[in-house]
Amino acid sequence: MSEGDVLSQSPSHAEKLRGLRWAVASETFGSAYGVLVLGSILVLFLDELGLRKEQIGLLNGLIFLPGPIALFIAPYLARFGSKRSLIIFYGARKIVAALLILTPGVFAAWGASVVFAYVFAVMMLYGLCRVIAETAFYPWIQEFVPDRVRGQYMAVCNIAGTLAGILAVAWSSYMLGSGMGIGRFQVVIAVGCALGLVGIVLKFPIPGGAPLAKRTDQRTHFSQMRQAVRDRGFRRFLFGLGVLALATGGWAAFVPLYLKEAIGLDAGAVVGLHNWTLIGMLVSSYAWGYSADRKGSKPVLMAALLLVVLLPLGWMALPRHAADSALYAGVMALLSGVGMMGYSISNERLLFVSAVPPEKKTEYMAVFYTFTQILMALSPFLAGRVLAAATGWGGRAYGFKFDQYTPFFVGSLFLVLVGIWIFSGVSERDRLPGDTP
Repeated sequence: MSEGDVLSQSPSHAEKLRGLRWAVASETFGSAYGVLVLGSILVLFLDELGLRKEQIGLLNGLIFLPGPIALFIAPYLARFGSKRSLIIFYGARKIVAALLILTPGVFAAWGASVVFAYVFAVMMLYGLCRVIAETAFYPWIQEFVPDRVRGQYMAVCNIAGTLAGILAVAWSSYMLGSGMGIGRFQVVIAVGCALGLVGIVLKFPIPGGAPLAKRTDQRTHFSQMRQAVRDRGFRRFLFGLGVLALATGGWAAFVPLYLKEAIGLDAGAVVGLHNWTLIGMLVSSYAWGYSADRKGSKPVLMAALLLVVLLPLGWMALPRHAADSALYAGVMALLSGVGMMGYSISNERLLFVSAVPPEKKTEYMAVFYTFTQILMALSPFLAGRVLAAATGWGGRAYGFKFDQYTPFFVGSLFLVLVGIWIFSGVSERDRLPGDTP
């Protein structure tokens, strides 16, 4: 919206600070939900049902596919109230996710082709609820978190969420490793959805997100979005995010399968490795956040990306079917947690503090969200196609074993390097929070 638009009830600085504890609590339960319903557990669940890699990649990308509707719905959500919109559709998202519990019954009754269509429909509906909720969330979080503590807030959220995630991984790893059959996945997903609903309830006391006092028509809205696209600094920032999304978006879907199929770890061990990732996030998050608040977002971003570039190299170098395979995979998972946490904190802080003017947050955030979601949708799908095309490909050269996953990791490495080059030209000199509370 334009500079003259105001919120009908803008929270005070004191109200914002009081609301942060509720925000942290909500994110903590949300982190447990994410571990138990999404990520490696969802991938292993779909693999257990017998779906092919390209199908798994497509299904993982579907939740990002409705992203472009953010361009059209953003002003309506702002008018309805970003807080109200998020609570309704995040809550609906958890209920839709619970429909995955019925998947084995669909498979037993109608077979693999129907179960793929069923999961396809569930993930599309899930993605629709997700994009509506998150289109509302970004303007709201920019409002209720003071810029001066934004990096530390994200760090504390990540610390609390990581601790919850470690407990969730430990329990889910035990559940998946101690039993057989698809039922153990159903129990894990059901518990995850219940915890996710608790996280939604905890968002009610957070201030801000009130309906806008002034309406913006669609013509004005799209005119202001064109201004966002013409912002050269914002555009370069988006290109950097997009390339990194293509580079890393397939990791959550296919690194677990790589560890299971190529490295030789069982399903319980693969899920358990997520704890190493969470520990890496836990031990590094506050240092990343504090450094970003004190030194600026870009130095932290570049340092984190130098760690991220090591990840595809490390995954490819893991020993296969060896006694120490799990140990080295744990080290890589730890490094992944450190690097991706630094990248997450620094790019989000750069987005909220430097890249997006607060008075134009609805339009800028709609462009940001749409662009990144399209690329996040493409990434696992393209990765699945690459893996499918490389099926049966493999060999050994200069003592290095390569297989169908090698092109996937090499492509990721190349894209991360391109992303580093793009982000090196991003400036955070403009719109720094000198006078922002």
